Amino acid sequence: MHVVATGLLILEDVYKNLANFLVAHVAPRYLAKYYAYLAVSFYPVITPVAVFLSVLFVLGRMHRRNEIMAMRCAGVNILRIAKSIILGVVSLVVVNLAFEAVITPKAIDYVTAFRIQVNGKAGHKTIFNGDAFYNRLANRIWFFGAFGKVSHKASTVFVTCYGKNGAEKVRIFANSAEFDVEKNCWRFVGGQVVTFDVATAKPVKVEFFEEKHFKDFTESPKTIAASLKKIRDLSFEEVVNLLEYSNDAFAMERNIFLVKFHRTFAKSASCMIIMFLAISFAVCGAKVNTAGNTAKASIFILLFLIGGEIFANLGNAGFMPPIAAAWAVNAIAIIPIIKLLRMAI
Repeated sequence: MHVVATGLLILEDVYKNLANFLVAHVAPRYLAKYYAYLAVSFYPVITPVAVFLSVLFVLGRMHRRNEIMAMRCAGVNILRIAKSIILGVVSLVVVNLAFEAVITPKAIDYVTAFRIQVNGKAGHKTIFNGDAFYNRLANRIWFFGAFGKVSHKASTVFVTCYGKNGAEKVRIFANSAEFDVEKNCWRFVGGQVVTFDVATAKPVKVEFFEEKHFKDFTESPKTIAASLKKIRDLSFEEVVNLLEYSNDAFAMERNIFLVKFHRTFAKSASCMIIMFLAISFAVCGAKVNTAGNTAKASIFILLFLIGGEIFANLGNAGFMPPIAAAWAVNAIAIIPIIKLLRMAI
């Protein structure tokens, strides 16, 4: 199931992108590496469905052949019958957590960078009005005309530094900027520094420069790039880093990161919920054909996945505490599972 679904998704990408890769004369070894990373990026999406249908098929088949009934007549309960499945899925939860937190986001980054390079794009993401990186720990906000997804180089940079009372202290303009790894700070090229009087909010000094290092500007370019990503593509480490730059004064933004943080664990644990749901459905359901079981399984898994997204959006909007929004669908799914398992046991 897992291999088939991954193969179908890869075939879709082959249909969309392979022609561009061939025109760019990409070497076979790089193509193989690209599709390996692409397969890894699909893992969290496919795994819950694969677990559900696999457990449903195995136990459903045993149920239809009366094998489960024979074992229960011998005094073996349903949890002992499914012991090997349960142990396997428990180990899968740990693997799933590693993929959700680290492996899959890195795979997505590689796939994105590969496509950018092959298609000959500049690798910049345009920042529109009001879209910027705010370092709230240092009271510093960055605006970019463009920021490289891969190169992490910025052009048309505008940085404003605020005092503790919220008044503007320094405003910096530059044609371009790049993080200097050796000096661990940002290097600005071709610009000016405007210093303001905090009391009157009027400029008191203007300094022009060809090139200047700002030693206090130590924001990681990877963290800035992460702030421009879609929330679903963030790794666990990136979420933690972005949480460090946020505070409770901007609850909406912080809620989004907190929901993502807690969902990393909740989505990994969902394999256990899905497994018990499949066990309950297979043992307590009617003896129907495989097509009927598959149709019902599809409805269950669809409701589960849609429910997770709905609660996540409620948490992002602040209607629910982030931890409750992340775990709500798992908690709700436990109720029918306990009811059905009590009937089965």
